[in-house]
Amino acid sequence: MEHEKAFSVKEDTHVECIHWRVKAIGKREKEAAVQEKAWSGEYVLHNRSKRKGSRKVFFKSYREEIITPVFAGENLIYGDVIQGPAIIEEPTTTILVLPRYEARVTKYNNYYIEADLR
Repeated sequence: MEHEKAFSVKEDTHVECIHWRVKAIGKREKEAAVQEKAWSGEYVLHNRSKRKGSRKVFFKSYREEIITPVFAGENLIYGDVIQGPAIIEEPTTTILVLPRYEARVTKYNNYYIEADLR
């Protein structure tokens, strides 16, 4: 009862987290080497075998809902490049790749997201 009062959530219900912040510390030279290798990857935006489906997403920059491709993270491999807008679903998180950004799958199956400067 006290938990419900303090957090407005019952202890036995599910909670949806919609905003996370992460601060990470690591060795820069190792990731830089991985990033260089990942640049020659395959663009998978239109590769239907890697897509899980699509859904409508509202993007402030477009001021409307855009049909956005959804990718299952387990189907992506090292070197794959996903151009935004896109959604990547993982077992414990969902990653939104914004318009004019791209996500690259690194050697260690992480996502390196940066502005698409082309």
